[in-house]
Amino acid sequence: YTGPTIEKKSYVDLNAGAVWGRKFGKFEPEAGFALYHITAPKESLIDNDNGRLPMRQVFHFGGKIHFTPKIFLLPNILIMNHKKAKDFLEGANLAYRLPKNPVKIQYLYGGLLFRNGIKRNNDAAIAIIGAQFRRMNIGFAYDVNISDLKVATNNKGGFEISLIYIGPSTLLQNISVPCDRD
Repeated sequence: YTGPTIEKKSYVDLNAGAVWGRKFGKFEPEAGFALYHITAPKESLIDNDNGRLPMRQVFHFGGKIHFTPKIFLLPNILIMNHKKAKDFLEGANLAYRLPKNPVKIQYLYGGLLFRNGIKRNNDAAIAIIGAQFRRMNIGFAYDVNISDLKVATNNKGGFEISLIYIGPSTLLQNISVPCDRD
């Protein structure tokens, strides 16, 4: 082989985030913030100099609003900022809590999201369906352009699948103080 030598390169791309949530009767709000590319890694693994990846900031607000013990709404707002690109997503899913079942599906949901750039027209509508079971959430979405970009995509959208693992809570559920009195 007389071609160019292949040089191995690697870099660290550090991301971090935090979420706050609380229950207020039938309303359970949550808010989160995340930073991506904190270490500003090089944008390219080849020798050209594209510079470094700028940090991306993500804010999200949402929660759960209980209408009945079985029916609840999951509203969401997501704001992302990366260099000069800004995205704003808003929408909600309506969920139905299932009775105990052998598959352990806790609830099913469906809804709509709308995406637009801040200071620009609506870009896309996203239809979503999914299920929450055990510590997993699986969702299916179809993203359709509603802006002038629909001409470039021939009015076709994109199919997306999401799989989310929900870790166990680190908060104490019951607090007990030992007492020697009998």
